[in-house]
Amino acid sequence: MRSFFLCGGTDAYTWDVSCNQKKMKKHLTIISMICFLIISCEEKPAYEKDGWTVEQYQPELIEMSKATINGNSIISPIEKIKSIYGKPKEIKEDCSIIPIHNNQGEKTYDCWIYDSEWSMVFKIDKDQAFLGFFNFEEKNMKIETPQISLSKNTTIKEIKKVFPISYSHRNIGAHHLQTEEGFQWIYLIDDLPKERKPHPNKVELIFKDGYLKQIEYQWQPIYSEKQWDKYQEEMEKYLNSKK
Repeated sequence: MRSFFLCGGTDAYTWDVSCNQKKMKKHLTIISMICFLIISCEEKPAYEKDGWTVEQYQPELIEMSKATINGNSIISPIEKIKSIYGKPKEIKEDCSIIPIHNNQGEKTYDCWIYDSEWSMVFKIDKDQAFLGFFNFEEKNMKIETPQISLSKNTTIKEIKKVFPISYSHRNIGAHHLQTEEGFQWIYLIDDLPKERKPHPNKVELIFKDGYLKQIEYQWQPIYSEKQWDKYQEEMEKYLNSKK
């Protein structure tokens, strides 16, 4: 005869219910402990470790100049984009605005939007177009680069292998997506010329639950000679003030 008093019951039914509840609580406790251990053991971002300095943050380069989407270059003359994808569903002027340092104006880009969900957007710079935004969940396409193939099946573990420095600095400076559960953010730079640019062009890879969700690509403005001289002058003043 089994002793149901171990679970505090007074009859067979109570014994079964009480024991099942205790077993379930025990299982949930074990699962919670496992989850806690996994989170605790995950490698912390480099910038959260003792002794980290900003000089250690050197994002890797991804060759966007050679990147293609379904075989077509992601950087092309606007007439080429029209011939491949047709007329955009919507054109939004000045959809991307980047200020020029020291209050010297701003650089603007128009957006060619190819569906109502904004899942594929080309940004326009004079007669050139580049893929500024792409959602892999909404469109089943691949972006091929010499370094890596990007698709909805690309995992953040693959990124870690190819771009270890950027992975170790994941989520640094991330925007609102960082606060949403399950999102991870990786920052890379492209291979286009950097002459008269305070910052390189940036590539953002955004992951949800470990899989690539979207890519954002932003060109930085090329300063005029006058703007660049002013920027360097102000930077020199700033650096001297820190000595």
